[in-house]
Order: sequence, then structure tokens, then C-alpha cells
Amino acid sequence: MKYFFITLFLLTMPAGMCQNRPDSKAIEDAVSDPSSKFFYPPLFVRYMNGDPTLTEEDYHHLYYGFVYQDDYRPLDSPPTARNELFSILEKGPLLGTEELMLIINLGHEVMKREPFNLSNINFLTFAFGELGDTLNERLNYNRFNRIIETIKWSGTGLAEDSPWHVINFDNANDIMTVMELDVDRSMIISRTEVYMALRVPRDGIRGYYFDYSRIYSRPPTETQQRQGMGINLNGTRLNRR
Repeated sequence: MKYFFITLFLLTMPAGMCQNRPDSKAIEDAVSDPSSKFFYPPLFVRYMNGDPTLTEEDYHHLYYGFVYQDDYRPLDSPPTARNELFSILEKGPLLGTEELMLIINLGHEVMKREPFNLSNINFLTFAFGELGDTLNERLNYNRFNRIIETIKWSGTGLAEDSPWHVINFDNANDIMTVMELDVDRSMIISRTEVYMALRVPRDGIRGYYFDYSRIYSRPPTETQQRQGMGINLNGTRLNRR
């Protein structure tokens, strides 16, 4: 159910896409410096307001710079609003105005905790589009695509030394869904990377590598320690090695 509408908005990557491997130290310095054009508080306000003038570099610092903000808690339980949102979407695509408005309100609540949750942004795009609000539909559609661009510009995804860098596990699954790839299994190959093997290879590609090291950049809470810091990728529970 999580990806019910996500395939409606497929990303077309530009030809000759450049790579922009995230330099953690440089990004942290830039987003923490009040004199930097990438200083996080005002940059994030622009993002949340849907500023269409944000550049590739802005998104690079927004996405990977979120790791250094107090609100970055990728191992916390998902916000209640997200569960409420999914319960509405389970009713199917033929939703009334009241339900669409509720999706938007819940989606905005989720954005406060998970501003780069691709599924949530996609649901907002869908709801605004169904209501005929083309301005906000385009705003969220742009966010959705730019986040995917940022992740796919972080590497090739085809080798262990050139993975796609994500700041939460859901983003990895979303990328595969948007590319309409059927994942056979997800394997932890190191303390920092996951390999997603395809059920059916495409164009000779058997799978993609994702770097998730940033997810463990913060000390786990007591609850997370009791739970073994488990992750769930495509229904398979994997524990950190």
C-alpha cells in the first residue's frame, strides 16, 4: 500500500547526469555556517515553502545536510500521521474531497518529521492533483523528482565503491519502485551498504548498491537498543552487524 500512487509520477533522468558524491565534512561545515549560502535554517525554510529556484547544489545540501539537524531521527518510530495516512489510502484511488483534504493535512504533519519521505511527497502530489490544485501539485512533484535526482547523482549505484547514498531506508525502496524494478532480496554487505538484487536483471544490471551509513550516525536510543536496531527491507528483517 505504501507505493500505491508512486508509479504515477515517474522520473526521467537527464542525459549525461553528473555525479556528486556527498562529502560529509564539507556538507556539515556548509550547513552549519551562518555565512554560507547553504546555511541550513533559511535553506530549509525555502524547501518547505516549495521554492522553485532551489538548485541542484541546494538540494544536495538540503538532503544530506538534514543528517546534522536535531530533527534527523531515522531510527525513531514513524509519526502517527503516517499510519493514519496509509489507512485512508487503503480505501483505494477513488477518494472524495474530504478524504483528499485529510491526506494533505496528514501529509503536512509527516513533512514536519520526515521532510524527505518520498512516498509522503508523492501522496501530496496525488491529492493536490485530484483536487485540481496544479500549483501545489507541481510544487510537490518538483520536490519528489529533485530528491530522486540528488540520490541518483550521489553515485552510479552499480558498484560497492559507487553506491547511491540515502538518509533513510525508505528512500532506497522508493528509488527501486520509481524505476519499476522488482527487488528479489536485500542483503547487508557491510556495516554501511545494502545490495538490492533484482528478481529479473535489466539491461545486464543485477542489482543496486545503497550506502546507509548516515542512518547510524546518531547514537541509538534505549528503545532502539532493546529492539536490536533492526531494519526492514522488502519484508526481510536484517540486524546490524
